[in-house]
Amino acid sequence: MKDRICALSKNDLKDLVKTYRIPLDLHPRLPDVGFTMDHLPADAIGIYSEFLRFFGVRVPFLTFLLSVLKYFKVHISQLVPLVSNKMVLFEVVCRDLNIVSTVTLFCVFQCLCKQGDWFSFSKHRNTEDFCMDDGPSSLKK
Repeated sequence: MKDRICALSKNDLKDLVKTYRIPLDLHPRLPDVGFTMDHLPADAIGIYSEFLRFFGVRVPFLTFLLSVLKYFKVHISQLVPLVSNKMVLFEVVCRDLNIVSTVTLFCVFQCLCKQGDWFSFSKHRNTEDFCMDDGPSSLKK
């Protein structure tokens, strides 16, 4: 995957923080020159502005989503854009059933897979008997 260079200015960052109500106590900042997402400090969350604009990702993130990313050692920027829907849908279904959503339970239904340069989750083959659907595979119609 080709490296992306940050083209945001300080004013662009201020606009993003204001528009998407990113809490200032998270210390939003632009990356240093030469920075790449695969070298994030342990106390930082890197996010592409496109995730905010196009995919509806919002800060603060759901704790469950962060737990899944940490468990699989992937960054949100490495995921197929619609894969966050699977994690949110899983958490919503668990809440509806009064079940605590955990990474271990998520792994019963989903496994990490590679799609080109991206990562996604796919249903385990042995879960056909369960009544949990993956949800829509695209935004068409």
